[in-house]
Amino acid sequence: MAALFNNPNGYGLEREIQETMRESDILGQDGTQYRFTAEDRAKLNTVVSNSLTWRGVWTAHTVYAVNDTVTNNGNTYRRLVAGTSGASFDPAMWELLAAKGDTGEITKATLDSAISGVFSPPAIDGYLYRAKNNNLNLVQPCFAFDLSAIAWSSGASFTFSCKIVSKSGNIVSTPQIRTFWNGVSTINDITGPSLNISKSTTLPANQTISYAVSGTSNFSKTSYVHVFLDVSLTDGTVSSDLLIYDVAFTVSGMPGPKLPGSDLYRANGTDTITAVTTLTEAAATKTYVDQKKVEALAYTDAVVGPLKSNPVVGSRYTGVANTVNPTLMQPIIVFDTQGINWAVNDAIAFTCKLISRSGNITNIATTRVFVNDVAALDSTGGSSGNMGSASASPGTDTALVYTATRAAAVKARYIHVYIDVTLTAPTTPTTFDIYDAALTVKGISTVRVAGSALYMANANDTVTSFSYFDNQLANVGYVNTQRDAAKTYADSLISSKLKGKKWNALGDSITYGHGVGVNGTYRAILAQRWGMTARNYGISGTCLAGTSNSFGASMATRYNDMDNDADYITVFGGTNDWSAAIPIGVNTDTPVDTFKGALNVLCKGLIEKYPTKKIGFISPLNHRTTNNSGGLSVLNYVDATIEICGLWAIPVLDLYRRGGVLPINSVQRGTVMFDSNNDGIGDDVQHPGPVGHGMLADRIEAFMLML
Repeated sequence: MAALFNNPNGYGLEREIQETMRESDILGQDGTQYRFTAEDRAKLNTVVSNSLTWRGVWTAHTVYAVNDTVTNNGNTYRRLVAGTSGASFDPAMWELLAAKGDTGEITKATLDSAISGVFSPPAIDGYLYRAKNNNLNLVQPCFAFDLSAIAWSSGASFTFSCKIVSKSGNIVSTPQIRTFWNGVSTINDITGPSLNISKSTTLPANQTISYAVSGTSNFSKTSYVHVFLDVSLTDGTVSSDLLIYDVAFTVSGMPGPKLPGSDLYRANGTDTITAVTTLTEAAATKTYVDQKKVEALAYTDAVVGPLKSNPVVGSRYTGVANTVNPTLMQPIIVFDTQGINWAVNDAIAFTCKLISRSGNITNIATTRVFVNDVAALDSTGGSSGNMGSASASPGTDTALVYTATRAAAVKARYIHVYIDVTLTAPTTPTTFDIYDAALTVKGISTVRVAGSALYMANANDTVTSFSYFDNQLANVGYVNTQRDAAKTYADSLISSKLKGKKWNALGDSITYGHGVGVNGTYRAILAQRWGMTARNYGISGTCLAGTSNSFGASMATRYNDMDNDADYITVFGGTNDWSAAIPIGVNTDTPVDTFKGALNVLCKGLIEKYPTKKIGFISPLNHRTTNNSGGLSVLNYVDATIEICGLWAIPVLDLYRRGGVLPINSVQRGTVMFDSNNDGIGDDVQHPGPVGHGMLADRIEAFMLML
């Protein structure tokens, strides 16, 4: 974080970080992220202490040192040369640090309404595609819209819009849309009159692009329109990942409902499309999540940023009622009247803002003042009595503006203000904030003495000073809470090294999603959790060993077809090998017709295909107590996996012994395994249900983090 501390103009940033950051927090600067450490804290304390000294509101005839910081007419300034201020403010002696912010009060309700969408990950209707085209450098997702209920005719204007995220660098642009107008509800239909509209938009990798095309129909009304979106590829033979969401079509200004689903025009045999109707941020794309993180932080900065002209110095009080006044907590604030020509009976006015944090405060009423020549807090000498003030009841987490006035009974240099805060339950620990505390004599501002205290405080009572920059807000604490929420949200997205990674999951029906669907598997759960690109290479019924069976090629032969750019590769197999009674073999086997031979081939192939990537095997669950037709137990296959992978230095997650899912136990099986009879009780001994996949996801996540 050295670059941050070398910023000669970063006074406000450094001070704000000093007051709000905690060790291990993440900061971003110029596109780079830094982790805030204890060493950084020490450096920052030095920088701040050597840079600016906060002096409050500028006053006439006052001695100022270089780097003293004041506010004047809403602006914040730094003193350039040491000296004594004159009768009026001299801009030549000061450097402007922050201009006055916009006026007006922003309420908690306004913030709530404006910020709610930023911090709540939205559900979006979208589609994840993996596609290629061996004949053309083009793939064409298609959608259909129902126009039957809309009154339109030839010459009507129409608009197609969507949001697109290229998740592969192989995707270049969207040059045009092709529309087909007919009475067919099938999504991929190219009959009837057609109209192409050119609109070329480049698609940088991992950026959300809003795409919209408008045109005019030149034919009679039809019930449906089919929109084919041309997506140009650099190389049509390479599989490309694409996200499209928020798809919409209007004609004559009226929206046409989108028919469920999507498709790919002339898809090749290996092309896939996954439709997800409740696609959350993390499931949609890492880019989308990061964009929302940026929006969240940008919004709070936009709210707070313009209001940074007047740093707010306040105190947070936590305690119970004192022993002298058993229903009261009594904060004390001291003001210095030096330089003010005042006399007995001159008007004294005190004001502050108070926020109750506990809800235990009945009211704020009488303010007591003691006028004497003692600067120390908690002085009761030279009493001038009570100030007149109306009783006020603060709401929890809502700023209350409190005022009190009286005529001065005696004159001295210091005025000690005691505020009576009445507690509903006097022995219940109560927290409240007081800020913007100010006192005037004859309408002239006094200087607040640093610090604050509680009258006759109990042993556990505390006073903590704080600084806010959003002094024009109705509730400064609320905005800080929202900033913390945005930061916590952002930190949660970067707290795992799995975030945004590419994962090839090779396996059988458990990986594919038997009983729960492709979006209910351990793979899909982790993909959504961390914004991963998790490719499903599971094929139901296939074995790890052999060349193929009636369900498809074995894992030992089809692994080479997986994408080359994976960060993580997992192999979850062996269950069907037990069912098929595949011979175990010996450690030196290399033919794939034995289990150990297939493991040798697969391990060697994976470490050579992915020499620097993270590879792990996952063993079968303990799903049978009997031996197969070859006299072998499930444990024989588990131990063979551990033994051979050990020879190739590949870690194994032993779900048989440490998976937390035990299908042979009928009670647990009823809750965590697939309910094939649809009677509410899990009965499938091989395939986990939704609960089981959730449990496996947690185990597999921990395993992958250790790879």
